[in-house]
Amino acid sequence: VGILSVCETWAGVISLVLVCVNLQSISGVHLLGHLTKPFYAQMQRHLDLFNVFKLLLSLGFALFTWYYRELILVFFNIHDTSAGILLPWMIFNAYLGDNRYQFTLLMSKHEAHFVQNTQIASIILLLVVGTILVIPYGMFGVTTATTLSRVLSKIVLTYRCRQLSPMRFNLIG
Repeated sequence: VGILSVCETWAGVISLVLVCVNLQSISGVHLLGHLTKPFYAQMQRHLDLFNVFKLLLSLGFALFTWYYRELILVFFNIHDTSAGILLPWMIFNAYLGDNRYQFTLLMSKHEAHFVQNTQIASIILLLVVGTILVIPYGMFGVTTATTLSRVLSKIVLTYRCRQLSPMRFNLIG
C-alpha cells in the first residue's frame, strides 16, 4: 500500500499540471454552441496545441520518472525497485484521467446524467477488475484496473462529445 501511495502521490504532480493546462482554454468549451467560424477554428487549434503539450509533458515526465525511478523510490524510503514500472504507468493513468474538456462540454449540453452513468460504469469496472486482480497481482492489478477504467471512460466520453460537437477534445478523438 505504501509503494502504491507514493506512486499515486508522484502521479498527482502531473495531474495537477494537466488541470492547470486545461484551465487555459476551458472557458471556450462552454461557448462552443455560440462560436463564430473563425473563433471555432482558433479554439480547435488551441485545444490541439494544449493536447500536444499535455501529451509531451506526460511523456517527458514519464521518461524522467523511469530514468530516476530508483532515486524517487529511495527518497520515499522504499528500497524495493520492482515497483519502478508503476511510476511511469501511473503517470500514463493520470494522462488518461484527463477528461476535463469532455466533462465541460457534456455538462454545458445538459448531459450530466450521461456523465454520471459513465462514471458509475467506470467505478464498477474498477472495483470488479481491481478486486479480481489485486490478490494475484497486488498493486500491479490495481493499476491495471485503473488503466482499464480510465480507458473506458475516455472512450465513452470522447465518443459522446463527438456526437454532440465536431470539436476534437483529444488527439485521437
